[in-house]
Amino acid sequence: MGSKQGTEQKRSKEGLAIGLTILVVVVVGAAIAYNALAGAEGPGANLQGSQQSSAAQQANPLAPDFEVEAADGTLTQLSQLKGAPVVLNFWASTCGPCQSEMPGFQAAFKQYGDQLQFMMVDIPGFNGETVERAKRFLQDNSYTFPAYFDTQGRAAAAFGLSSLPRTYFIDAQGAVVASAAGALDEQVLQEGIDLLL
Repeated sequence: MGSKQGTEQKRSKEGLAIGLTILVVVVVGAAIAYNALAGAEGPGANLQGSQQSSAAQQANPLAPDFEVEAADGTLTQLSQLKGAPVVLNFWASTCGPCQSEMPGFQAAFKQYGDQLQFMMVDIPGFNGETVERAKRFLQDNSYTFPAYFDTQGRAAAAFGLSSLPRTYFIDAQGAVVASAAGALDEQVLQEGIDLLL
């Protein structure tokens, strides 16, 4: 009888150990997935795909076109901005890394708004984001850069977004010369802008 009870206790301990291992794997996996979806790359994201020679720039892919809603409700397409360089940023007010980079974008807009187009595209639905919440966030922080809302999910689909924030630097011909995942610090934002000017 003692042997049977000992075997049951051993099985119970093994089952508990297996259960705890599974729980740890699930929690770690969930944390990794959350960080990826929340754009947890953090400040100091690096530019990818930046090309500086004119021959190399010809090989840059064209930015996919999409239609989004402006703050006044009018519809705007990315292709309408062709002819001027564009800083395209995807964000949500419910995204901490997005919030952290907004002051840098506001400063850049004030400095370069006459030389570059800024297209700051909010992604409703991300972490409970709504257009109303995003507009309130912009107003509360006195952000004046052009804000757009991807209410139909067309921009997110066109760029295959899997996390926020995400920034693209697009030349006057509509080619993506560089991009960055995660929150940009002011130095990296400046590097991207320098590629466009």
